[in-house]
Amino acid sequence: FLNSIWNRDLVPERLRRYRAEIVSLYDAGLYWVDKQISRLVAALQQLRRWDDTVFAVTADHGEEFLEHGHRYHSPANLHEQIIHVPLLLRAPETSGLRLLENPFSLMHLGPTLLASVGVAVPGSFQGRSYWPEISARNFTGESAIAECVDACNNPFQVVDRMRPRLMAVRDRDYKLVLHFSEKMERLYDLRNDPEESSPLPSEALPEKRVRLLREALAHIQEARHGRNADLRLSARLRELQHSIKLKPEQAPASSGF
Repeated sequence: FLNSIWNRDLVPERLRRYRAEIVSLYDAGLYWVDKQISRLVAALQQLRRWDDTVFAVTADHGEEFLEHGHRYHSPANLHEQIIHVPLLLRAPETSGLRLLENPFSLMHLGPTLLASVGVAVPGSFQGRSYWPEISARNFTGESAIAECVDACNNPFQVVDRMRPRLMAVRDRDYKLVLHFSEKMERLYDLRNDPEESSPLPSEALPEKRVRLLREALAHIQEARHGRNADLRLSARLRELQHSIKLKPEQAPASSGF
């Protein structure tokens, strides 16, 4: 019943009465996942493989529970509830508790994990390995980048994937959100405005704004430079397979092979 209500297209004011119960259901899901992780760790310990294991726990996105009048994980403005996800990393070289105050972009997680187990990082990967800094306990962090397609409903459709993009560049205290469709940017002071309710005036903190803009530009240029022609061709062929829908009477006759 609660899920049915939460999925209905009701205004936030009418949904708010169910919010506490919906969050409780979400917490129950987290509790279940936590139990499964515990079972996995226990099995690795029983097999005496835990001390040889690099173990990472993270999430692809968060959820909004009406914080900005939204539900689920719509990337309307790349709010912190959506893009600020946990990252727990445990390896033999990093025993003990560690707390990284600076953001760590998940774009770097794949290369970092591969490097941690001595596997070469493919050149087609975006991001870089921070394993040397993490294993040496001198990781100081950098700005994290999150991006998505604006209002993308179906990634299998080319027209949806080719929509204007949203991008956020976030350091420890500030986040710059770029709306390419609107040709505008919003800078948030996360320390003093954690709910991102009031973007800073356009003339505020010009040096901070310019630095984050330069990091966004560098990411775009690196992504364009690293495009793989073969992968793009394969992706285009998959798109054609999805877009061509032959009716039974239009299907080609069997050739006998």
